[in-house]
Amino acid sequence: MQKNNVLNGWTALACAALLWLAQPAMAAESVVAGLSAERLDRLDALLEREIGAGRLSGMVVAVARHGEVVQRTYGYMNLDTRERMRDDALFRLYSMTKPVASVALLTLYEQGFFHLTDPLDKYIPQFADLKVYAGKDESGRPILEAPKRKPTIQDAFRHTLGLSGGLGNTDVDAMYREAGLGMFEL
Repeated sequence: MQKNNVLNGWTALACAALLWLAQPAMAAESVVAGLSAERLDRLDALLEREIGAGRLSGMVVAVARHGEVVQRTYGYMNLDTRERMRDDALFRLYSMTKPVASVALLTLYEQGFFHLTDPLDKYIPQFADLKVYAGKDESGRPILEAPKRKPTIQDAFRHTLGLSGGLGNTDVDAMYREAGLGMFEL
């Protein structure tokens, strides 16, 4: 059921976005941050209808046009407690959503919004001062140093960033677990 909610959510979102993008904006329409208010209302109605019917649990949607962004939340973070979705909610991208996210990003790539060789820190500032593990010093503390080159968008697509989920048997995985950053409690 949960997998269907996620798949249906992505499908509904993709359909809504395609319908919205397929129609040219009309000058007489009221606008919200450069976007048609009427079309945003249709998106709201569609997603609330899907949530009400139980086909979606909740989501955060961001629509951007000409540098203007409208972000809205729908549904619930937790169906059991009925906790409303927050705009700062974190979502893990698992196996079925990776292709969807990749297609969305590659569409932006084809439209010239970025180059695969762009450094990640151009779009994700947290990568600007990245340090990588280079072993341990004589007292057993980790040695961290700048990477030989900045990681790129292409590295992220190829899963060659060297990021860990804390599940492996390396020193870095152990540090992730000790810091409570592992994907699962072992």
